[in-house]
Amino acid sequence: MPTRGGAIKKDKLFYFVNYEGLRDIYARTYQAGVPSKAMKEGDFGEICSEGFDAAGLCQGDGQLWDPYSGVYDASVGGPVRSLYVPFNRMNEYQSPGNPNLPPAYQLPPTAGNLIDPVSFKIMQYFPDPNYRWGQADYNRFNNWVGSASDRSSSNMIDIKIDYAINPTNLLIAKYSDSRGTGTSGNPWNNPYCSATAGPYTNHNQIFSMNYNHTFSPSTILQTTLGWARNKYVREDTTAYFPDYDPYTDLGLPAYTKASEFVATPNAYISNYRDISGGVGNIGSQPWGIMRQATETYHLVGVLSQLRGKHELKVGGEGRLHRLNYAQPGEPNGVYDFEFTGTSQYPWWGGGDAMATFLTGSGNYGGWGGYEIPVFGATQSYQFAAFVQDNWKITPKLTLNLGLRYDLNTPRTERFNRGSYWDPDATSPLAGQVPGFPNLKGAAAFIDSKDRHYFSYDTNNFAPRFGFAYQLTTLGSAWVDGGALSFQPLRTA
Repeated sequence: MPTRGGAIKKDKLFYFVNYEGLRDIYARTYQAGVPSKAMKEGDFGEICSEGFDAAGLCQGDGQLWDPYSGVYDASVGGPVRSLYVPFNRMNEYQSPGNPNLPPAYQLPPTAGNLIDPVSFKIMQYFPDPNYRWGQADYNRFNNWVGSASDRSSSNMIDIKIDYAINPTNLLIAKYSDSRGTGTSGNPWNNPYCSATAGPYTNHNQIFSMNYNHTFSPSTILQTTLGWARNKYVREDTTAYFPDYDPYTDLGLPAYTKASEFVATPNAYISNYRDISGGVGNIGSQPWGIMRQATETYHLVGVLSQLRGKHELKVGGEGRLHRLNYAQPGEPNGVYDFEFTGTSQYPWWGGGDAMATFLTGSGNYGGWGGYEIPVFGATQSYQFAAFVQDNWKITPKLTLNLGLRYDLNTPRTERFNRGSYWDPDATSPLAGQVPGFPNLKGAAAFIDSKDRHYFSYDTNNFAPRFGFAYQLTTLGSAWVDGGALSFQPLRTA
């Protein structure tokens, strides 16, 4: 970290600069539950450890059932399936339960009509099992291990200038600039590794300028102008693979391009170990893409004057806050698959989450989503003013008297996009809910005439009272805001 400082003009102008750089490589080990080669082809026979009978029905709890053969049963709270997949060979099974299913998707070597073509293609991006494969303690839910390294780099420079213009005027200016980049390890080396966050860049800038003017030995003006900006951009995992197009590869519907972000679908597959904890088993990380820029302007001025037994201060400040933000949580869809999607009963009776994923049909009780994000651009202001008097009534007693006023303006959005809850608005359910004919509360939307999410709060007055009293020459006691404290005095 090299530094340098000194005088530009003797006794008048001084400078100080420094540079700091950081390079970091962080190795990580990963574990996951992945499908076997046979599962990738639609053969789930291995999940039936007890073996099948002559008709292909598993003799234990490892049987797959046709999700399209279910009929809702109120006594169990969900669908009960009547057809099982013989020998768990989804690649050979033709479901009669849905006439819209084609006879085959023609994805060699598969032929079963339960297999979804998009799920089939995505499943091929899983690595093959490599942990305890073929051993007695093999566990299909945790059967892969690998490693990769995250890398980051940052550079920061600071510059400070002190300028004694004359005996009554002092100017101090500081500027800091910090830039960083980072990449995430990809242990699968493909765009579907959910452990991998996309490459990121950040740029932080801080500037401040202090101007102090001495009117007289008893009167001083202190002013500060500040500015800070942070920009952080994180891309999707697909940025590491610029030649890969998930829309062409998977045949995704055209509407998925409306988000304007390129990403792969993400799937949570229950029971199978998630490679990185909470980010899905395969596909682009939810909320992995981010665009954020924050900016703050700050101006403050304080005039101090000693007048007899009084030390008077009066001042004010203003701040402008800006936030530009977008973080799509589901840029190309996030889906959940449970074992219940291929089980006989709603919550039990065979089934497998990886098999449910291969059907692409979700499952009973599952969830999923897709969104088109909004690039929000908001700003708000803060204003404050204060007056304070430190009044030395006697050599031992000092009073602190003051008053401060703050005003925080409601946020506005650049293009008037936003909503809020209006408790006074007439509810759309008014007159429809028995016993509540005048029901209140509804969603409201901002527009060019009413750009605020909430009303002004204009009563933020903060009076201040405190006193300090010297008990003896060895110590002092004071009360500030109602709290009594004691501290020994330093003596020569």
